[in-house]
Amino acid sequence: MIELNRINDEYILPVKKINSFWKPKTNLKWNIEGYNNTSYFLKMIRGRRKILSLHRIKGEDDQKIEGTKAIPEAAINYYENIFSHKYHRTDPQFLDSVPSIIPKEDNNDLMVIPIKQEVEHAVFGIDPDSAGGLDGFKGKLFQHSWDIIEDGICSMVLDIINGRGVNTFITYTYLVLI
Repeated sequence: MIELNRINDEYILPVKKINSFWKPKTNLKWNIEGYNNTSYFLKMIRGRRKILSLHRIKGEDDQKIEGTKAIPEAAINYYENIFSHKYHRTDPQFLDSVPSIIPKEDNNDLMVIPIKQEVEHAVFGIDPDSAGGLDGFKGKLFQHSWDIIEDGICSMVLDIINGRGVNTFITYTYLVLI
């Protein structure tokens, strides 16, 4: 193991020296010519595109898929198949075999429908300068406009607790394929 580490060090040291020598020079060239519409800049963009482009993917049953039209179609079909499966309800009797950890008194307290004051307390418990969620709204917006949105927020909370679900405009998300 000691010999392996020594050999590794002998290999890494020259590589680090070479990289430390060339790195400032490439950064200098990029700083001078990089953001201008120069041939250097265009070569860098073309090289980056070649590195990041997909020429071939592996499909179902390990088949190779190639081409600018076939790859996007295969990706779309794959994600449509994943997200279009219908949910099948299972028989809730299997829950009888799961041991209950929470005492019944605590569970009953958790199942009580909240009143407006509890929802308001939760909203005002949010840090006003917290990071915005997917919608970009911070806690400050909810607290500042509480007089206007109070009834809507409370009815939404009651809908969720009573199992009525949430409108799709609230649960709508963007799927980004990277």
